[in-house]
This record gives sequence, structure tokens and C-alpha cells, in this order.
Amino acid sequence: MQSSGVLGLYYSFGDEAIFDYYNMELAQEVAKAAASAGFGLHLELAPRRTPVPTDPAAQLAALAAGKAIDGVVVVSDGHDSARHLLAQLKGTPAVILTGELHAGLDCLAQVVIDFEPGVRAAVDHLVAQGHRNIGFVRGLGDTAKLSALQKALAAHGLKPADIAMRTGHKTFADGQRAFAELRAAGVTAAICATDILALGAIHGASAAGVKLPQEFSIIGIDDLAIAEHSVPTLSSIGVPRATLAREAIAALTTALRKPAEDETAPTVLPVSTYFIPRESSGPISA
Repeated sequence: MQSSGVLGLYYSFGDEAIFDYYNMELAQEVAKAAASAGFGLHLELAPRRTPVPTDPAAQLAALAAGKAIDGVVVVSDGHDSARHLLAQLKGTPAVILTGELHAGLDCLAQVVIDFEPGVRAAVDHLVAQGHRNIGFVRGLGDTAKLSALQKALAAHGLKPADIAMRTGHKTFADGQRAFAELRAAGVTAAICATDILALGAIHGASAAGVKLPQEFSIIGIDDLAIAEHSVPTLSSIGVPRATLAREAIAALTTALRKPAEDETAPTVLPVSTYFIPRESSGPISA
């Protein structure tokens, strides 16, 4: 059957549509990777479950069934949301882009973000600067990030159970609130589940008159384009969005070129994170 020359990109997070700075940058990279492979991109943003007939997953399934798209890249925060979409797209080539490996999904490949290298380097950096009481500002779908932090702390003899965690959720205001709670708990450094939360924490420190990094260190996760333009500039654990996009599109387009009967087991493609130290983290001098 003739190719449509179009791939789908679908975001599904919990029960609400999310299109934040990170996912906006990721979508741009997927579009560029698709274009380099000779494909256009159809973008869908949707909740995990909304009533038919307005369910965008069903709409995307209809597009796939009519061969208006050749395959789909799914960006999902969890097993259930990915499984729900794949059920709608049964028979359509799909690649999952995820923060943690999901078992039992019917897809060509899972491109999995490996948070351990970046988190380990960030913790090494903080410990070398004298920090021993390191907090974590939690976000959405952050199980793999928390697990990586627990392992990194344990490697330095710090008890993972002693992590002072605060639920940051997703906004600047959430990060600002979480900073105040961690500061009150005696924490001297915090790793935040996203750069947005970290930037909110920086604002919280500024509002409280706390000097960074002399009195407190803050590290984000994502390395957004705005991270190097904050005041102070934000130390961050980088997620290589261009690499994620290239791996996902390559896995999808390679499969599309194979004969239909040439089926193989789903491939797992890990993509490592890295750490970028900037002005928001350092030794305590006050």
C-alpha cells in the first residue's frame, strides 16, 4: 500500500492534556527528525480517556485505519495510557517514548530515557560540594527519576529513605512552595523533577532572600533552552531530546520499510541523560 508520507505524534498524560516547555521542545525535535526521514508530522494532544465520539485516540485510530498516517510515536507517562492508545491503534506501527520501560506493550520499540547517568553525576557534584541533606521535588510520572536518585545517594552512603521529598507537581508556583518546605526541613540542596519546578524553586529562594548557591543549591531535570538564561543559571540534568526523536523516528521508519511479515520482538533503545553544572549549584559558604 502506498505511503501517506505522514507520521503521528501523540501525547497522553494521565487524565489531562499536557504540553509544557519540555514536550514542546521534544515535539520540535520529532518534527525535524521526521522531516529528515522524508515524513510530515500529525500532532495530537489529548487526555488518556475522554468520551467517544470526541476521543482523540479514536480519531487518531481512524486516521491510521484510513492510512492517512503510516505510523505513530507515542509519548506517554505510564503503562496504562500507552496501552489504551495502542489498543486504539492496533495494527498500526508504533514506537513508545517513555521515562521507564513498560512490559507487555504491543509496539515496535520503546525509546527509554535512562535517568541514572545524569542523576548520578548531579549527586556526585552535590556531594563533592559538601551537601549531605539532599531533597527531591516530585513531579508527574517521576518514578524512574526518584529511583535513580535513591541509587545515587546510596552509592555515597546516604540513606535513600532520608530524602526529604515534597510533591511539586508541575508549575512554577509548585516549585516555589516546595522550596519553602524543603528549606524549613533543613535541606541544603534539591533536585527537582523538572526544570520548571526548579525555576520555581529559584524564584522561591529569591523571594525568601536565600542566596544561591551559597546557602542552597538547586538542580533541575530536562535542560530546557531557558535553563541557561535564568538568574542564576540553572544546573540541570539534560534529557537529549534530539537523540530521543532520532531514535524513535529511525525505529519507526526502519520498520515501515520492512516487509509486513518480517516481525521482530520489540526493541528497547536506552538514551542516557547527562549533567550540566551551572550557577544554581555549588558549595555552601554561609
